[in-house]
Amino acid sequence: MQEVDGVVEDPQPQDQQHRGRPGMNVWVVVLLAAFKQELNCTYDRLATMANQMGILRLMMGHGTKDEKVYTGQALHDNITLVSST
Repeated sequence: MQEVDGVVEDPQPQDQQHRGRPGMNVWVVVLLAAFKQELNCTYDRLATMANQMGILRLMMGHGTKDEKVYTGQALHDNITLVSST
């Protein structure tokens, strides 16, 4: 996990917590960024997959019946924080 910490900024910086921007843990950000990169899909398509694919939800640490819902905009806001270097 230390390798990941050097690549990803905090998805919910302290100064933005009061704005209500939905945060995600680092694992979910990196996992969804990898899916987006490999599938070359839109953020809306990625959100649909993150919300409906049971195996992906299990990989993200959610149950298949978990109420957590992702939007394309929330995924965009968080995944774009992943550095390409």
